[in-house]
Amino acid sequence: MRGAWYKTLQFSVSFPHSHILKVQKLNINCSPGATNQSTLDSALSRLAKALIAALDATKTVIPVLETTCGHGTTIGGPLSHFQSLLALIPETYHPRLGICLDTCHTFAAGYDLRSPESWNEFMDEFDKTVGLKFLRALHINDSKTPLGSKRDLHANIGTGFLGLRAFHNVMNDKRLEDLPMILETPIDRPAETVEAHQQEEAVASECEHDNLDVSESERPSGKKRTTTSTASKTKKVRTTTKAKTKTKPAMIEDKSVWVREIKLLESLIGMDPESREFKSLEAGLAEQGKEEREKQQALFDKKREKEQAKDAKQKDIRDMLDGKGKKTKARAASKRGKKKEKTESSGEETALSDAEYESN
Repeated sequence: MRGAWYKTLQFSVSFPHSHILKVQKLNINCSPGATNQSTLDSALSRLAKALIAALDATKTVIPVLETTCGHGTTIGGPLSHFQSLLALIPETYHPRLGICLDTCHTFAAGYDLRSPESWNEFMDEFDKTVGLKFLRALHINDSKTPLGSKRDLHANIGTGFLGLRAFHNVMNDKRLEDLPMILETPIDRPAETVEAHQQEEAVASECEHDNLDVSESERPSGKKRTTTSTASKTKKVRTTTKAKTKTKPAMIEDKSVWVREIKLLESLIGMDPESREFKSLEAGLAEQGKEEREKQQALFDKKREKEQAKDAKQKDIRDMLDGKGKKTKARAASKRGKKKEKTESSGEETALSDAEYESN
């Protein structure tokens, strides 16, 4: 056991070193890991040593540690973890260290980002606990699960429990200007939906192209030709799709989702959150994610009920044990008291006998 644990310990210290050497080439961020079998203090100490060694071995790389959802033994849920970690690293290294704020993870860890007030409270706490100078990047994701769920499940912007208002807070915070923002929202979509969308875009593009090439005098015949061409092309696409449906997976990646979400986020800059435009966007996106939110809320409530029942049971056991302990202590104290009374009574009898003896 000692040999296996020592090898694991060696790996946990050497891994960030080799990882950061790769990061230097790839320019990506990393998560701070987990405590696993050790205490939080010892895990943070190992991580600090590993980061120092890695920084000494590199010249330009800036390790950016990502906030986590706080599940299990993972490091990086509470902001205090980063505060403790930075305290273990000499300040000379601080300019080459950073934190990446993941909106989904932070929300799942228990920090509310939804209203302007709660967002500002969080940012103030971040500045006080860690320091805004360490904030180097953001991962922009909505959350499929409720506040404090400690689950890492990303949702598309505006469809999750964070909602569009949270991202309005982010996009209009001047403290975040010039910081890179990375989308990690899900892009898997049903194959038929993606293909239909691509088909519509292709048809629209072709129609637009044909209309541009046709003069006013030729427009009627041009319209007819375009419609015929589009219909035949549509038929071909559909036939091909049917033939390949059996071999294609049910879900495929649709990277156009990211394009639309980037445009959505950019549109929030300077938008009045009380305007009809914003309210319409917010309601539409919330409706898209309603079914998934209800599902996740039910799972969350069920899990919380189980945890509360477990806590109540453990409390009952502790109370019972404490009660038995108190009764045992009371009995012991009672016995000591009786023994003391007997001893004192015996002493009085002895003293009386001696006095009688002297008088005689």
